This record gives sequence, C-alpha cells and structure tokens, in this order.
Amino acid sequence: MSSFYVYKRKGANGKPSKVFTAQIKFAGGVQYLRSTGESDKRKAEAVARRLMAEIEATVLPKRGVEILTVETMFAKWIKEHGHELRSGADIRWQIKLILKLIGGAREVSELGNKDIHGFVQDAKTGGSGAVTINRTLETFRGVMNYAAKRWEEPVRVIDWKAFMQEEAEAREIYLSPEEARRLMEILPRHIALAFAFS
Repeated sequence: MSSFYVYKRKGANGKPSKVFTAQIKFAGGVQYLRSTGESDKRKAEAVARRLMAEIEATVLPKRGVEILTVETMFAKWIKEHGHELRSGADIRWQIKLILKLIGGAREVSELGNKDIHGFVQDAKTGGSGAVTINRTLETFRGVMNYAAKRWEEPVRVIDWKAFMQEEAEAREIYLSPEEARRLMEILPRHIALAFAFS
C-alpha cells in the first residue's frame, strides 16, 4: 500500500520553504522525499501523485529486497563491529542524535551535502557544541564509507570537511593506561621499547 503527504520543510533559519515537499511511502517502510516545485498545496498533491506512480513503476522494481536506511545501516554496522567499539556509550549517543535529526527511515543513497548541512544546523539549534557535532560527523562519515566499501551500497559524495566545526580548544589526544598496556603487548619488542620511552 502506498501513500503520500505534502508539507513545507523548515530551513536552517527555521522558516518554511516556499515549495512543498512530498513524503511518499510504500509497503515495507520504504519512503522517498521529493520536492514538488509547487507552492500551492493542491498542485503539490497532484505532483506527488505523479511522482508516486513514477517511483512505483520505475524505481521500486530496480531496488533490491533490502533497502538500506539510516537506521538499518547503523544496526548492521553495530552488529558487525559491536565487539570493536571502544567508546560504545558515546557512539550510541551519536547514532541516537543522527536518527533523531536525519530520520531513521531516510535512504542512505539519497543523503547528500544538504542533509548534512541541515543536521549540523539542527544540532546547533538543539544545543550541541562543536566537539559533539564533530565526533558525530566522524562516526557518520566512517559508517557511510564502510557501507560503500564493504557492502557496495550507493552513497553520494559528501564534503564532510566543510561541515566540521571550529573547536574552542585543541583536542587532547592521549591513551589510557589500559590502552597503552594493550598496545605494548602487540608491538614488536624494539618498537615497544621506544613507545614505552616516549
């Protein structure tokens, strides 16, 4: 069963856009967001009906059984890398922020620079600081790159550096005693000695 809803998206300044966006949903939780290019609601609804029919006829048959959404991407990544997460609590919080502001049902292949810009602006408005935004973007970028390389998912090129925020203080990079001990155990002896000295 398919359905659609038209609405005006809010911009970074909080004001609604001039034209309506169509949110088109299909069975199985697949959804698409498309600009109608219309400022009149009735005309926008007519465009949305046409877009829904086009997507159903041309796009859906070409898609695989599994549609990779933002939520399923993170779930799959955590399942494969859960045992490797050193900062699990922080990463879970970052993913929660991404799902809240980007939307878990969004298709990964449709995310672009505009979406990341919106995420940063919404995060700032919600009170997130530069450090939080930057760490979250680093996680987001890493998982999307993983999806492209490991799962061969189609993702758009995003200029991640353009969205990194200037941090008030330089980042302090250090190892905990436990991390240092683990590193010493796996390094060759001659390198471990130099590492211990440094």
